[in-house]
Amino acid sequence: MEKITSLFSNLWEIIKTYDLQKILDLIHSINWLELMKSPVAWLVLIAVLLVIIISKRYRYVLVVLSIAAFIYLVDKTLPAQLENVELKNLIGFFAGTVAIVGINFYFLVVRE
Repeated sequence: MEKITSLFSNLWEIIKTYDLQKILDLIHSINWLELMKSPVAWLVLIAVLLVIIISKRYRYVLVVLSIAAFIYLVDKTLPAQLENVELKNLIGFFAGTVAIVGINFYFLVVRE
């Protein structure tokens, strides 16, 4: 129980340190083309997928893809500065988030 409590306290410290604006700046500063060309990124991705496939925990593939989809959604719909969010982008963000949560809920809760 103490380990779980310390994990959540560490998570809370990270959330306090990195507010939403810093997280958005971090996501918008990622150079996706350079990341796709990086052999280290590919090695990490292939290693994680191999571990997941070998251990037959296929639902973790869905979690990894959902996190990647959410980061892509944030990058494409929300601007770097949150003061000027257009309604079209905000609706797209909420619709995409609801779709990701719905897919995860169906495959991780309903089908189990």
